Amino acid sequence: MFIMRRLYNKAGRRITGMLVAGSLIASLFAGVTLNTNTASAEGNYADTTEEISEDVSEESTEVTSEDITTEETTEITTEDTQYDSSEETSEETSEATTEESTEEAKPVDTIDEGIATYKDDSAEVAEATGLSAAEFEVYMDEQGFPETYKPKLRTLHAQHPNWIFQAVQTGVDWDDAVSHEVNTPSNVVSVFYDTSSNPHYNWRSTNVGYDYLTDTWQHFHGSTFYAASDELVMYYMDPRTYFDEESIFSFESLKYSSTQTEAGVRAVLSGSFLANGKPANASYTYARAIYLAAQHSGVSAYHIASRIKLEVGGTPNSQLVNGTHPSYPGIYNFYNIGAYGGSDSSIILNALKYASSSGSYGRPWNSPYKAILGGALFLGNDYILQNQDTIYTQKFNVCNSSNRYWHQYMSNVQVCPSESYRMYQAYRECGLLNSQHIFKIPIYNNLPQEPAVLPPAKGNPNNYLKNLTIAGFSLSPAFKCSTTTDYSLTVGASKDCISIVGTPVNKYARIAGSGIVNLDMGVNKVPITVYAQSGATRVYTITVTRGRGTETGFFLENELWYYYKNGKVDTSVNGFYRTYTGAWVLLKNGKQNTNFTGLYKHYTGSWFYLKDGRLHSTFTGLVKHTSGSWYYVENGKLMNTVTGMVKHNTGIYYYVKNGRMDTGVNGLTKCSNGWYYFVSGRMMSNYTGLVTYNGAQWYVKDGKMQNKYSGKVTISGKTYKILKGKVQ
Repeated sequence: MFIMRRLYNKAGRRITGMLVAGSLIASLFAGVTLNTNTASAEGNYADTTEEISEDVSEESTEVTSEDITTEETTEITTEDTQYDSSEETSEETSEATTEESTEEAKPVDTIDEGIATYKDDSAEVAEATGLSAAEFEVYMDEQGFPETYKPKLRTLHAQHPNWIFQAVQTGVDWDDAVSHEVNTPSNVVSVFYDTSSNPHYNWRSTNVGYDYLTDTWQHFHGSTFYAASDELVMYYMDPRTYFDEESIFSFESLKYSSTQTEAGVRAVLSGSFLANGKPANASYTYARAIYLAAQHSGVSAYHIASRIKLEVGGTPNSQLVNGTHPSYPGIYNFYNIGAYGGSDSSIILNALKYASSSGSYGRPWNSPYKAILGGALFLGNDYILQNQDTIYTQKFNVCNSSNRYWHQYMSNVQVCPSESYRMYQAYRECGLLNSQHIFKIPIYNNLPQEPAVLPPAKGNPNNYLKNLTIAGFSLSPAFKCSTTTDYSLTVGASKDCISIVGTPVNKYARIAGSGIVNLDMGVNKVPITVYAQSGATRVYTITVTRGRGTETGFFLENELWYYYKNGKVDTSVNGFYRTYTGAWVLLKNGKQNTNFTGLYKHYTGSWFYLKDGRLHSTFTGLVKHTSGSWYYVENGKLMNTVTGMVKHNTGIYYYVKNGRMDTGVNGLTKCSNGWYYFVSGRMMSNYTGLVTYNGAQWYVKDGKMQNKYSGKVTISGKTYKILKGKVQ
């Protein structure tokens, strides 16, 4: 029998958790001599391990194959908040107490209360399961779930009323968290799996590990992992990404539960050699070893199984798990703990180097079971007891205030949905999907209202130009494939167009804005846009100045006209001039007079309407002169030959005489298309009634005499007989 130390919280109450490192962990391994010849078919398994340390022999108790059975292993529960052993006698308990009495019992606080405090799981069980829809609404408010979380949580609760959703207030700002989890050139923390046969170019970062000159990406953590783009990291960081039946297990508590079974472990391992396989020369299965390791470490059996399957893959050929590496024969590492390097071989080598060293967690791991148990203890003590007790927080460490954003078990951003799905499958196949499950969901400050969106996977994001040339001219600075996007060029006044040729780095990108480009006099901004296959754009701008230098004449710069002489603005030029494009402009001191809007008299005697110092050739309507009179303008020119009714740009009609509004016109007045009723020169389009003209009354409707109408009309309650518009 082995001894487990009790853990206490600040209030002195015993709490659940994993074994602490040191002599207690060593006691699980020291003196273990499992006889491979005595293992029975009822579930006992055998293995051979070596004693780890003589220093712990007094505190350790021998574990035999009889001690480790399916039903009689020590369990770590979350409900009783203590460790129980079905085989521990009162004498053994007394002995254990005596051994520990020499050391003063000190409460151990394993909860980080600084930022994120996980509520006691068992305290919520009775109150948070089987809630009605109305009760669940109150519960979500009490937990502090944001409104954007609630719709999908409602759906999950309706499907699985026994599931418990606990809000974890991280106290962390969303943007700050993202800034620490995205990749930088000096710190690659988020990668994803990708292959050359089915590449997801648009998920790859172009800020880290990418050479836009050659359009190639650097591998990280072996040959098939690439730095993830910022958008991909944000998608997998957003908790709302996982609010569905299969992905929600990213937030499930990773502590061991008595509801877990060996059959469930096999379900998680299905499709791999681990499901029903055994280590070489061993009678126990991998599933059995994992199940017992879960009981001894306090870590979820399904999480251990999922993590091992993810780390070592589905075949037994990995030298991490078959003990055949020539440098480290008989050494095992099922979790890739200590694995790092730039190639697959170096990663394996470093992982086995860690496993072969003497030290914590029962190392060296010179048997499969020692490696499985030792790795589980590592997970428990180094992560699950450090407020990283979900798959999500093992990837995105936002709850462990002492190591926030660091101390992350894995760099693969896709690990959460992958491991979560394995957990979901195990529960479903074992009929435990609707059982009680506790999900600890992080809450961020200032999380955007709209959930992050998975970016399109396909399409190369390269939007760089490899070459950019202007026929017959040189750009400044000289073009080279780089992040520089602004260039300039000067041409003579006689050069009215240029030919631009651009070549993208990636053959699937397309270019807009190249080819023959016409030039105005002065400064021209020419944009060249590169559209990547993924849709990402990059704009290059060429500033082309035409006609400066020693040229003389009109130049259009930033939509304004100037008159240059010998390369300088000629301030002696004033008046109304026609440019080479046909536009008429009013110059003041050689520059377009943008302060002038109104009627301007040309030296020929004609009047024109100018706006911002330029002839407004598209304007037709009435314009007020500085004298206060209104004049009729047609296509920018005052029409002093027009007499009759004209339309103001406001939609109102007025009577003009020789192009000038005549406010003295009143009553019925004949115009080119009929008789109209005017008051002070304005046609009364809103008037319907009788109007007197030359001693007779005439019927007017909407301001126009109805000289084609005969009949009766009622006006102000009185009926009149009308004949061709005239009252009879």
